[in-house]
Amino acid sequence: MPTFGNILARKGGTAMTGKEVTLSLAIPAPKDGKPFVETAVVLLLPVSEARKSAAFRAADAYVAECERVASETGQPSTAPSIKDERALRFLCESMRDASDARKFFVESERINDFRDVVIAEQIRLLLSEYDQLILDEYAEVRTKQELLEMKAQALATFQPGQG
Repeated sequence: MPTFGNILARKGGTAMTGKEVTLSLAIPAPKDGKPFVETAVVLLLPVSEARKSAAFRAADAYVAECERVASETGQPSTAPSIKDERALRFLCESMRDASDARKFFVESERINDFRDVVIAEQIRLLLSEYDQLILDEYAEVRTKQELLEMKAQALATFQPGQG
């Protein structure tokens, strides 16, 4: 078995395909207030622990800053819940440009703009699709029950003596 260092030193390998998700984004229209709908395809890719931690720290800092501003101005806070902000920032780490996975779909300076057009149901959908991506790409995270269900499905599909 190769060590982690040897794995990193290798050239090549099999690229992950990610998971494409189509979103309908309601883009605000400044003239009459009616948003127009723009369809976008995003590519979900796994998020490393390091990137997840950075996203969570950014989320915590954003919420703290919103609370600080509200406290200093006496205005109601515009801060989302920590859970919601962490989910949003995490997904922004996962979502890539479907035509060039090196590019983030939402650049860090556009997170507030994205927050204004995405709806809660889309966040839930994206989190669900991300969970499915992880199950598809990382066999070791599947539960024993899921593996038993897959085996039963395979046995039902391929009769004894087939192929």
